[in-house]
Amino acid sequence: MIDLTQFFFNLSITVLGNLFLIIFQFRPVAMASLSWFVGSAIIVIAYLLLFFFGINITSLSVIMTILVILFVFYFTCKHLLKNIRRNIRLFTKSLGLCIIVLILASYFFSGNIVQTADSLQFYSISRTLHETIQADYKSISHIWTFLFEIRLIFFTSINNFGMLIGAPLLDMFMPLSSIFFILISFSFMFHLISHDSGKKNFFIFLSLIYILLLSTNKFYLYHSFYFHSNFLTMIYFSLGVMGICLYIKEKKNTILFSSVFALALSCLIRKEMLFFSLLPLIYLNYKNLLTEDKITKLKLLFIYFIIGHLYHFKALIIYFFHNYEILATTKSHGGNIFIIPSIITLLIIVMAKPFDLLKNRYIRIFIILTILIMCIFNFSNIFETFTALNSLLFKSGGWGITWMVVFLSIFLIIIFRLFGKKYSILDFTNNKKDKQIIDYLLFIIFTFFASRIFLYAFYTSIKDTNFFDSGNRVLSLILPVSLILLIYFTKMVLHKSR
Repeated sequence: MIDLTQFFFNLSITVLGNLFLIIFQFRPVAMASLSWFVGSAIIVIAYLLLFFFGINITSLSVIMTILVILFVFYFTCKHLLKNIRRNIRLFTKSLGLCIIVLILASYFFSGNIVQTADSLQFYSISRTLHETIQADYKSISHIWTFLFEIRLIFFTSINNFGMLIGAPLLDMFMPLSSIFFILISFSFMFHLISHDSGKKNFFIFLSLIYILLLSTNKFYLYHSFYFHSNFLTMIYFSLGVMGICLYIKEKKNTILFSSVFALALSCLIRKEMLFFSLLPLIYLNYKNLLTEDKITKLKLLFIYFIIGHLYHFKALIIYFFHNYEILATTKSHGGNIFIIPSIITLLIIVMAKPFDLLKNRYIRIFIILTILIMCIFNFSNIFETFTALNSLLFKSGGWGITWMVVFLSIFLIIIFRLFGKKYSILDFTNNKKDKQIIDYLLFIIFTFFASRIFLYAFYTSIKDTNFFDSGNRVLSLILPVSLILLIYFTKMVLHKSR
């Protein structure tokens, strides 16, 4: 049975997303699938602004803030509105597709939900978020850690807005996020790998293989119904990484801005994304692929700071002026202090050339010694981390056959990249952009694993070694990225770009 209240709430999300995307004139399938994530993001941004400026959160104030955001967006991008009739046709087609998806999903998946103790935390925080987020600090200090450091604002604000307008439990939010992500992933994969109109069926086939590998994965299926934020982190991080792939291929600033928008949103879902979301920008800086235009760089900083940092910055200020200290810890989720090095890192990556310093031999030695010293003083944690990783990969954790395939594929790709120039049979492409995209995806995967293991060694959270525990879920954030690498490499081997 279809819950009409929840159905119309979900419909309003897609309508809102389509109103923003109509300017960019995407194809209907891409526009429809993206509308869900953009609409959700706008609701979260409305909550973010209300929280930052200390305005009472009600259904009316949220709606008015959304309308203001919409007006500012249209006023800023009015030069892109060139063909109103075409925009209206695209909006109609996209919204029609959204309605079909919503009806089918509501009919088949309504009421199917997986919940744990973490889910109950999200649910309880969501019900009173509009009150607690603006309450006096002393009255909410006992839940401060959960609200401002662990659970953050993205998932809770979506559910709180649903509650304010009469939909107290959004059991369809995760299944719909999964379905729309599959649709946009197919559209993205086809757009990324296609370059020869005569091979259209071949590229469609590879894109379908990617979708099948993703959607039939045990982790993906479980989290498509799990009332938790990890799945959303994977989605928005993957959207950002995908966008950077297209930016490398097409060098369009609008794609870069959209990618940064998605990466910044992931910072409002899980706190460690304050650093992981910077990985794509680090690669662009390292390879000198970022634009040199200062105005464009300032726009990137503005998007990233407003979306990704404003919430954490306000939380830091509130905590500091009530406790007269800056919470810093290497346990749990790290404390509010970590917003400061995150902002500094962002500034350096976007505005400077930090990797030029690595040319200095003494700086390289200093960095290596610093890492070694940190490892020595945390040897016991590091030993426990690698023991747990061994269990996750090969024994009780059960990361599944998908991970083994991904790791084997990455190994083979490295072999091709290392020896391709020496042995022509292994030289899968002479296309510079293809090699950049392969290198970029490898960089994201390896640096993510290395960084995650480093954090595990200092945070000791790797002790969650069961299949659905956080040790597994967090690493699964790069599952779509790994599969993109696999399919893209397969395309390079089977259909060489010369």
